[in-house]
Amino acid sequence: LGLEEPLVLFGYDLSGYNRTMQFLICAGGVFLFTLLYGYLQELLAVQLFNRDLALFLASVQFLGYTFWSYVLRTYINMTASNNGSGGAVSGKKAAAYDKNM
Repeated sequence: LGLEEPLVLFGYDLSGYNRTMQFLICAGGVFLFTLLYGYLQELLAVQLFNRDLALFLASVQFLGYTFWSYVLRTYINMTASNNGSGGAVSGKKAAAYDKNM
């Protein structure tokens, strides 16, 4: 195995931790921010709109997710076709990811 790139999250270097602890820290961060996001979304729907526009807010959120998913998919397909690869991760990069697992 060669030298791995340092894993820096919000300015903190997590490279000193083993891979299991790195995963748990990252997964915990995703969970924490998802809870915060849900709390703030519920606060917005209840406090500002008195639940009158809950379906509208959900529809706008869904349309936003759909739009950004399309943009990301288009970007990935463009970069994959420009690199001559079959997908987002292939070739030498895929082999490198397999070695690190």
